[in-house]
Amino acid sequence: MSAKHMEIFEKFSATFPPETVARWVWMVERWEANPKAPNPYNEPAQGEWFPLYTFETMSNLPAATTLQDVHLDLARNENLQLAAGRAPRHKVSMTAFFSMGFDIEDQQYVLMPIGIDHSLMSCRFVFKRELARTKGKKTSKQLADLEEKRSALIQQIIIWRPIQLAYTPHVAALLPLVQGDVADTGGHYSNPESTPLFFPSSLPLELRQRPELNDICEAERRLREAQADDALADVRRLRRVIQGLWQFKKLNVSGTGNRPNTRMLESYSQFESKLQ
Repeated sequence: MSAKHMEIFEKFSATFPPETVARWVWMVERWEANPKAPNPYNEPAQGEWFPLYTFETMSNLPAATTLQDVHLDLARNENLQLAAGRAPRHKVSMTAFFSMGFDIEDQQYVLMPIGIDHSLMSCRFVFKRELARTKGKKTSKQLADLEEKRSALIQQIIIWRPIQLAYTPHVAALLPLVQGDVADTGGHYSNPESTPLFFPSSLPLELRQRPELNDICEAERRLREAQADDALADVRRLRRVIQGLWQFKKLNVSGTGNRPNTRMLESYSQFESKLQ
């Protein structure tokens, strides 16, 4: 068994550049000699770089920023403005406004097609995905659950719209129904999963270039970049988990019967669905 593991280790190490292997060996030996040193086997926290670098090379790498880091920085800036006597536009802070909007957006869609104009974009939405999953077997209970989720999403959008208009009043001209009656089935909220939210980045160029929107556009840019960093960190983490599952299945489960293999495939499907 020892010889087998050594063979696997040597084959795996051969897939990396020699300098990467040398850095890894150095980090492991340092940790074994001093348990208080950084543990190279720990998965890096979200937003951190994987620790295969010396302290000298780490100083030359750009620091990844998480969404919470940007939230904290924006909240501190808002407190400084408040202390200087600059009243906010709404009792809900701009940072909280974006947080609410991002939550609504997450509920709406899973994946946006690349290379398509935002105004013409056709998205894959959470509700549409759920409907596809129940295709051919829609029960009254399943349809009722979907309608309840639609209703909850409508309520969130209705609460969020007035806050949006306080920070970006130019959106009012783009809304066919700003604070209207959702009882109108032809209204703006009849399909909340496809309702455009009109974040500053999706406004027409002539609106985004207005001086009064500079601050909020810059705030969204920072939040979107951090949001993308967080999403990429999640993708990398899930890919590592999936790769580990397949390796475990290959070494420990394959050939042991249908039931263990089925369980492993179910675990794999659960993690794979989180990437979609």
